[in-house]
Amino acid sequence: MKSVPIIFALLVAAAPPALADDVFAGKGYPIDGDTLIVGDVTVRLHGIDTPERGQACWGAARSLLDDIALGREVTCQKIDMDRHGRTVARCAVDGRDLGRAQLEAGLATTYRKYLRGAPWEGDYLAAEREGRTQAERCFP
Repeated sequence: MKSVPIIFALLVAAAPPALADDVFAGKGYPIDGDTLIVGDVTVRLHGIDTPERGQACWGAARSLLDDIALGREVTCQKIDMDRHGRTVARCAVDGRDLGRAQLEAGLATTYRKYLRGAPWEGDYLAAEREGRTQAERCFP
């Protein structure tokens, strides 16, 4: 869906001042499928969950994030901080939403507890449905 990158860019550009202050960018260095370092900030992608090391599809989820973000400029909008001290954020590379990419590929599931009420909730749920066949292999 080509409108997703445009919508993400518009959300960031139209963000209220408090949210606009929470936009940051830097080179991306994935740690796993839903965590990466952006500049000097450790980021947990908002609203998704990917397999952990040792689980089915962990490598595929990490590889997809590598393909999209490794060494590239990643733009993020901070949503929260998690209990591990990581910044929880929605991030994109060239307008491509990283969480949505994982969901479309079936390499992530939505983390509904945290996604509920987010403006992109419907988009993420639709992306999860698109990736469902692959996800059944990764999340038995």
